Amino acid sequence: MKFNNGEYILSISGINHWVKIDGYENKTIPLILLHGGPGGNHYNFERTVGRMISKERTVVYYEQRGSGRSDKPESADNYSIDLLVSDFKILKDLLGIEKADLLGYSFGGELALEIAYAFPNDIYKLVISGPSLMYSNIQQLIQIQGFMSVAEGILLERIETILKQKKSIEDKYNEVWSIVDTKTVDRFLFEDQSVAEQNRLLWNKSGLQNTGQMMKALY
Repeated sequence: MKFNNGEYILSISGINHWVKIDGYENKTIPLILLHGGPGGNHYNFERTVGRMISKERTVVYYEQRGSGRSDKPESADNYSIDLLVSDFKILKDLLGIEKADLLGYSFGGELALEIAYAFPNDIYKLVISGPSLMYSNIQQLIQIQGFMSVAEGILLERIETILKQKKSIEDKYNEVWSIVDTKTVDRFLFEDQSVAEQNRLLWNKSGLQNTGQMMKALY
């Protein structure tokens, strides 16, 4: 690798990307982390799980175009899976990484699979955590079912009413997300609500927002 521990801004295809290296002193095969969203960031991960991983591994964080602390493209046309895969390849080469391991979580799990398919000789191992299956109605149905399992009272009744409507699964999914409150979302995402509270505090502290542009463009 050409870079030591620290944060960097690297220009990839004309877009400034936020990059962070941690655990360089471990001198291991670089583990490149791919965040979810689409359009999310690594802020929470680097302050929780990432700290544990970097005690043993050389870790490379980067935030995808239009995400987190990276710059946004000028046009929504500049989002696609192919562009994200190309960005990864350029980033890896700029960092002087010949081969790497990948850890992708949520949407990052899907992206990791796309990268490994495109560049099989550049990747050693994959860790896929909760890939989101964003192009599938299965993912939408699973999330609706998840909300039904934790929702209570009037909210549960409203979700059941939405499911009875003659609408597409996607429309029902979007409507459910539009009515669920913060506590229900936290119960859906975490069994331990103390962890949910920590997660939300970090979200707020980061000041980072998902614009939704990448999600809309990829759909």
